[in-house]
Amino acid sequence: MSELPHIRQDDGVAWLTINSAKNGNALNLELCEALRDAFAELSCNSTINCIVVAGTGEYFCAGGDLSELGAAQSAKFHIAKLAGAFHEAISNLAVIDKATIAMVNSPAAVAGLSLLLACDIAIAAQSAVFSTAYGKLGLTADGGMPHYLPRRIGLTAAMDLIYTARRFDADEALALGIVAEVRDENDLCDATERLASRLAQPGSPIAAARRLLMGSFSETLETQLAKERDQIMAHTDGETFRKAVSGYL
Repeated sequence: MSELPHIRQDDGVAWLTINSAKNGNALNLELCEALRDAFAELSCNSTINCIVVAGTGEYFCAGGDLSELGAAQSAKFHIAKLAGAFHEAISNLAVIDKATIAMVNSPAAVAGLSLLLACDIAIAAQSAVFSTAYGKLGLTADGGMPHYLPRRIGLTAAMDLIYTARRFDADEALALGIVAEVRDENDLCDATERLASRLAQPGSPIAAARRLLMGSFSETLETQLAKERDQIMAHTDGETFRKAVSGYL
């Protein structure tokens, strides 16, 4: 079976599954390049309104592939290529005008946690565990973790997780705001499917709402308000709004 990501499309939802269970879905160079290309292609797919990122087997994603790194002639040169491809994948995921969900059925660590954070919403199994883990390897975090984590949970909490590299469970991830829901393992897939189906509905303003939310960190209040005005005006032409208004008349 191929270890490249498996993509399944169903009713406006693309399910992208990292398919390298034998090594914990660890990210090697080929896989990072495949994720980069997959996110770019899905971004251009007008039939898709929501993307679910998942891992097969016992891990969501264990981070970078240390066996590949250890076999490289130059670790510094290889990690530059690996980080470059992974960062392109994260960048492509960040600019997608679609809802993105991480379905975390199992451990998410190092770059795997970065991938989770780059998604809009994460749903985790009760048994899932998490760790930044970079510090245990003597490395600084990458994959957008130093960008996303303080925005998601605050600077002090982000410093705690990155500095200590400690493991934390699904309940703490929920309390911190890293995941939006925690589900029993037997209900995780169904719960994710229900959410994805809801977010993938045609005519949804989610793409525009996502742009407004992501842009809010860099815009002045005045510019942000102007963009909000423009978007709410534009969406009054939509069928969803017209039906909602007609229902009150």
